[in-house]
Amino acid sequence: MESKKRAFKVFYDRLYYGINNLCRAFMLVQVVIVCYVVAGRYIFKKTPAWGEELSLLCMVWFSLLSASLAVRDNTHIRMSIVDAIFPKKVLKFLDRIFYLLNVAFSLFMIIEGTKLTLLTIRSIMPGIGVSISWLYVSVPIAGLSLMLTLFGKVEDVL
Repeated sequence: MESKKRAFKVFYDRLYYGINNLCRAFMLVQVVIVCYVVAGRYIFKKTPAWGEELSLLCMVWFSLLSASLAVRDNTHIRMSIVDAIFPKKVLKFLDRIFYLLNVAFSLFMIIEGTKLTLLTIRSIMPGIGVSISWLYVSVPIAGLSLMLTLFGKVEDVL
């Protein structure tokens, strides 16, 4: 049993490390692209057609994937005044409710995001010439990432 916990912790840590590095890469690419677009617009008087769409793609992926990082680290926005008002038993109950709501939301992201991705597979982003489904596939992948992150925190909730 202990080896299964250790194996899951290793998987969980590697998942976090991979998502964290992926988010860093998306942020770096987005910053470079935006700087290039701004320089092109104001210095060279020519804006690349692909700049804004690729920057948007990076922003959406970064934003959605980083949610699972915030859940793992407990750095998401939270009303801490609630912690001071309610007793620990009520807070534990609320944590369980929020956990179940997050699981339901991540399942919703997986199911509906997959439908949206399949619906948009033939639409093309004109600036970069790729399917717009590359933008929307971030929703089910972020939902899966969030679900796995939540499964890694199940012991904290129980």
